[in-house]
Order: sequence, then structure tokens, then C-alpha cells
Amino acid sequence: MNTSRGQALYGKARSLLPGGSQLLSKRPEQFAPGLWPPYYERAVGCTLWDLDGNRYTDMTSMGIGSCILGYACPEVNEAVRRAVDAGSMTTLNCAEEVELAELLLELHPWAAKVRYARTGGEIMSVAVRIARASTGRDQIAFCGYHGWHDWYLAANLADNSTLDEHLLPGLSPKGVPRVTSYSTQIADVAIDPETGQVKVLQILAAVDVAEIVNPVAHRLQIEGGMAMGFGFAMMEDLQIEEGRVTAANLGEFKIPSARDLPALRVELVPGAQGIGAGNVKAIGEVTNIPVAAAIANAVADATGVRVRDLPITAERVWSALQHAAVLHYEGSCALLVGKCQNAG
Repeated sequence: MNTSRGQALYGKARSLLPGGSQLLSKRPEQFAPGLWPPYYERAVGCTLWDLDGNRYTDMTSMGIGSCILGYACPEVNEAVRRAVDAGSMTTLNCAEEVELAELLLELHPWAAKVRYARTGGEIMSVAVRIARASTGRDQIAFCGYHGWHDWYLAANLADNSTLDEHLLPGLSPKGVPRVTSYSTQIADVAIDPETGQVKVLQILAAVDVAEIVNPVAHRLQIEGGMAMGFGFAMMEDLQIEEGRVTAANLGEFKIPSARDLPALRVELVPGAQGIGAGNVKAIGEVTNIPVAAAIANAVADATGVRVRDLPITAERVWSALQHAAVLHYEGSCALLVGKCQNAG
């Protein structure tokens, strides 16, 4: 079988188009390199003719699953001709989109409304954004190929060669951030089991960093975030009665001062990949979020009971200890010490 014309054109295409084809699933290398026909000249039903005149019966994916009625289906062709003759693009909307929306909702009763987009990549971005807004979560569970989206590619970047032969071999994935920022924290606490009083001895934060523009401000941002997280975990108690906030001033709504803070230790982990021309990473909130969880985990490690409400007050710890009935002592009380970590 002669396929020289098609193979020659594909060889030229590889010098002009990344990967030789716009779709990974249509690359001849997916099937039989050097033998698989790269191009078709015409197609009818499930029959294809390549550039060299060879005839094939398509037993693969029928246009990546898009031609379920076969190629050049007469009814589909006639409907397309009518649409083109009637004018396929105007300033006004197309009435058929309402009919299609009704049909789609009938086929998918779990859906409430229909949103159209021009490409699969665009509608995937819409779907991910809606899902994140609705659930408040960031992680995306996926299966299969999903194009060039950052959220998809970042999940596949265990090393820089993972995407070779997938999109652009040899192209550095610098434009795709693996993660915006990351911090792991460990809290060290001491607890009086007789009163439930919790004393946070120290908090250690390990933070991945890229380029640091201003080292002093960078360190202050980290420690400031940890201080805010400490206040959220240990002191700030927003009391509401009948829909009204009762703590109307800072005399009643306590926030930590410098004297209230435990020792704050910071370890920078350099070498992370940042974003933008400056190769920088966000630092403000990433050190705020894990503090409360780290302290709560340390309390649980020390006492064996878990406090699930914030702030972690002596009353709540004491109540949890009494409820669990895990401490039995006579005379003086021992000091409980716990240490635990949390990632943010």
C-alpha cells in the first residue's frame, strides 16, 4: 500500500505544527508510526479515502466520537446547508438554542440551566469555575485529557518531562504554576488538665518560596499571618445574640498583642516555582490558615480529646476533658504537653 503522499505531508507538518497535529488523539504515532494514514481526502458513512487514494473502513473513533451518524450524513449535510443559506451569523440570537437547551435539560434532569460555549476548553474553564464557586473547594478530580488548562497541567507536573509527547516536547512548563503557595505548621502546647488552660509555647511554619523581593517585609507578612491565625484560634470570639454582635469594641472582642504571642519560628524552603516575570509567590494568607488546625491538633495530641469550636478556650478544653472522662488524678495535676502539625 502506497502512503507516500500523506507521509510526506505529515513530515512537513511536523516542522510547522507542534506534534504534527492539533489533536493528540489524531496523531499517526498513536497507532502505527510511518504507516497510519495522516490525512483524508473524502469520507462517506464509515469509509475514508486518504491522499494516496487508499480506501479504509473507519473502525476507530469516528471523528473522536463526533460523527455518530457517519461521515457526510445526508440529513446532517442538508440541515447545515439550510442553516448556511439562511445566514448562520447575525446580530440577533439563534432561536434553536432554546430548543436545544430544552432537549439537553430533558436528557440531563440533574441540570438546572444550560450554558453554551465555543470550544471544549472554554466550557471546561466555565465548569471548573462554577464548581469551585459552588463548593468552595479548589482541588479538581479528573480523568483523561483536558487540554491546556493550568489546573489540569499542574496536576501532571511531577517532573518537567511528564508532558513530553503530550503537548510540546521540550517546552518548559514555567507558565504553569504547580501551586500558588504552601505552608506546613507545627504547634507546641502545654495544657493544665485541672483548668483546661492552653498555653501555646511555639509555632513553627515551613513556607515554600520563590523569589523574595523584600526579605524584611516578606518575613513580617509570614509572622503577621501567624499572629492573625493565633488570634483566630485562641482569642477572637464573635458573640451574636438575636442577630446582633454583642462584642461591640476591642475591649470585649479580644485580639492578640505582641505579649500574647508564642514564639514564632519560620523556615523558608527555597526553590519553588513562582508565577509571573518576577517568579514570586503569595505569602499573606497561606500562613494564616493552618494555625488554628495545628493548635487544635496539638491539643488533641496532648489530651486525647478534640475541641471542634473556636476559639480554643480553657472552658471548652475542660468541658471536653470532663465529657470524655479521660483524666483521673489525685493530688497535684501533671502538665500535658502536645505537639502536632497541619499543612495549609
